[in-house]
Formats: sequence, C-alpha cells, structure tokens
Amino acid sequence: MKACDFIFKNISQAFRKKYIFDKVVLMADVLNEPQFQIFTHQKTGVKTGRIYFPALFISEYYKNIAQWLQKQEIIFCEQDLKQYPDGSFRLYFRTNNSLENEYFQLIKPLTGSK
Repeated sequence: MKACDFIFKNISQAFRKKYIFDKVVLMADVLNEPQFQIFTHQKTGVKTGRIYFPALFISEYYKNIAQWLQKQEIIFCEQDLKQYPDGSFRLYFRTNNSLENEYFQLIKPLTGSK
C-alpha cells in the first residue's frame, strides 16, 4: 500500500467518528494551520521537512491535502507518518525542490498566508 493511500484511508476513517471533533473542539489551544519545520542532517546536509497537520485543518482542506501529498515531488513513506488519536498527523517529507516552496504551495492558496 502506498504511504499516501495509507494516510487517506486512516484519516477518512478517523473523521467519520464524531468523538474526534468533540476532543478537538474541547482543546484549550486549537491549531488551525499546519506547523512546519526544516531539519538539516549534521553530517550529510540532507534537508527534511516536517509538517504537523491539525485535525481542524484536515477537516476543512482534506481534498487539497490529498492532492498535495500525491504530487510526484513530495517524497515520503509510511514510516515518515505519525497519526494521532484526534485525527491529526505529522509527516516527514523530502523533495528535490525547495521544502519551503512546496509547503507554501499547499498553504498559501488555502489560508491566504503571505
């Protein structure tokens, strides 16, 4: 099973359960935009991007996230994925393009970020 198929299957199942939204709404500090970081390996210099996708963001932009994850330029595998009980997930990814540019190609059209 492809990693992106694995993500979509599990996310869609998680969002069918009403209790997930109850947990998210009750959180004191609700994140509504992804959190993005870049890590550089000390010895090899290889850069890896990490994005945390909050459940509320996923529920609103599910189709856009799915399209972005299916791009040929976004490289990840099942081990790069960490799913959380509330439906959110964290993803480590690589790309031959700029990590920041790939991230902003996802975020800017959705949130109007500058």
